[in-house]
Amino acid sequence: MRIAVFYHGLFVNKSGELYPASFFIVNEQMQALEKSGLLAACDELVVGLNGEPSVTMDYANLVIPKKAKILLHGAESFAENLTLVAMENFAKDHPDYFLCYAH
Repeated sequence: MRIAVFYHGLFVNKSGELYPASFFIVNEQMQALEKSGLLAACDELVVGLNGEPSVTMDYANLVIPKKAKILLHGAESFAENLTLVAMENFAKDHPDYFLCYAH
């Protein structure tokens, strides 16, 4: 059994200003992923993030596990659609995987 976890979130607004509650939520969810054992069990972790890319990566590097492949959707992205599309494409190419999605 192979597992891929897809997660979508954001840290900053279009101008690169931090949403403190968002940082707290993402951090808490990444800790839960680790504590549950799912992080260790998954073969792939894909994290899609909206927001200004360079500032987003500054925050992502603080809380997103090193195992993750990070997809930066940019400051003009306001929804989780691009992360869902990435998961859909992954599923088509990896029919032997179980998928988990969190937002």
